[in-house]
Amino acid sequence: RIRCSMGSGWLLPGREEELLAKKDMVLPTHTEEPPILTEEPQEKRRRSPLLAGLAALCLVAAVHCTSYAGHSDEQTDNSRRLEVQEDDGEDTDIPDYDLPPVALPEHATVVEAEVDIPGPNSGEPDDMSLIAQQFGPDEYADRDHMQMILEGQLGLSDIRFAPHSFKGDQEDEKEYDDIFADFCVYDMNLHRQDPTAYPAVRDVMGESRHCSEHRYSFPLREVIDAVREYDARPVTAVRSVPVSGILLHEGRSGATLISNALAVAHPESTQVISEHPAMLEALQACDKIRNKHLSEDCDNSKQQRLLQDVVFLLSRTADASITNLYLKMQSAASPYLHQLRTTFPEAKWAFFYRDADVALAKATQRKRNACIKQRRSPSSAMLAYSTTNDIDLEAVSSHEICAMHLSTLINAAFEEHTSSSTGLIVSYDEDIIQSGGQPILDKILPYLGVQDANEDDDVKSRIMNILTLNANARGLPDEAKRWNPQDDLADVTNEVKAASSKYLKDDTLKIQRIRA
Repeated sequence: RIRCSMGSGWLLPGREEELLAKKDMVLPTHTEEPPILTEEPQEKRRRSPLLAGLAALCLVAAVHCTSYAGHSDEQTDNSRRLEVQEDDGEDTDIPDYDLPPVALPEHATVVEAEVDIPGPNSGEPDDMSLIAQQFGPDEYADRDHMQMILEGQLGLSDIRFAPHSFKGDQEDEKEYDDIFADFCVYDMNLHRQDPTAYPAVRDVMGESRHCSEHRYSFPLREVIDAVREYDARPVTAVRSVPVSGILLHEGRSGATLISNALAVAHPESTQVISEHPAMLEALQACDKIRNKHLSEDCDNSKQQRLLQDVVFLLSRTADASITNLYLKMQSAASPYLHQLRTTFPEAKWAFFYRDADVALAKATQRKRNACIKQRRSPSSAMLAYSTTNDIDLEAVSSHEICAMHLSTLINAAFEEHTSSSTGLIVSYDEDIIQSGGQPILDKILPYLGVQDANEDDDVKSRIMNILTLNANARGLPDEAKRWNPQDDLADVTNEVKAASSKYLKDDTLKIQRIRA
């Protein structure tokens, strides 16, 4: 039995009048004759009840799939987010608009139907749904899942928060509320063994059938309380590793290359958490609540507590040899650099940038242009930028939106570096490409804690080898993993040049001048 519903949302183009005309139609089940809506020849009325039911079901399902039906304001914030990967990730085509729900006309009604679809005589149990049949057995179904979290066998995969999760008027002034965390089994050793094939955490989780089919959800505060009590025992095999360094960047500017070099320099003692979605969700939480729910009631201290708890879970390991932990962030995390610095003040940080025209050309390439979402869902930095400069985000081009977004990333690094005298500013063009990578061995890696990068022959050999490979070689055959300078080229159009000159180039030159 499949239940379909159509609530407020988009209608299929050109089908509005037809759907409204059928709004009171009762969809047939396999025991009823379908209603006759128009005068038709008698032989056409004698169609199969099952086929008629399926046709009606498909019509309603098609409308439902193009809408946000069933979502309420109280639902978790990222339940209807558009998944994108902004940096060095899989190609994702992002349209130049957000997807707000559109209400049906007042005279439209909700259509609900239950359609029984008899299956073949396959011997499957009657109570097993078609969806359930698509998944394999859960080998951990009989285990204590909280105990698996405590022992480090289940890893954090994502978090979900609600519009009220960080309200300032809650009884507990220090704690967030109503946030859930998802956990599954995945092996971070994959990244340590071959970071070019698994450059981000999502690539590691992509290898796990358990993450694809059997994630477990828990209230995050309940997990944190249990974990802290477990880790406080006199003898425990699991511990939290302090954050050694944080890598931020403009996008496609060498951060993944350095992340991979960190992973292979001392693989036995180093863990790199690269672009974990939960870290970005925690950083963007208040901005998402403001953009999607039009609420400014988001306590920054509670959001910071969420970030601490997320990284705390990611930093736990049962491997006693791990002593260094690095966080490689998505480019969209760069505007939140000050928040990261405040949360992890002892961690070194580096920001990677490149030529303004090339950076914008790459950011606006088809299927990589996630920056255009800043038009309707701006970060706090983007909102402040547009307000200060009296810019209507709806009135500028997509290239200009992306140029302003990249400018906010650079300005965040510039302001943090100049105000705190911390951080390392890295030019992709001068420090990585034009110099043959020598500053990586002499300056960048030693600053981040790899002091023997240019001294130990084995360490240097591993680093130099990784520098010859494509930083993001997921799914590539061995012969295609070697880095090709031609792959780094970008089509710098006149539109790119104009937008870069107007909004980005001056800020790039500004940060260039302070680069040590």
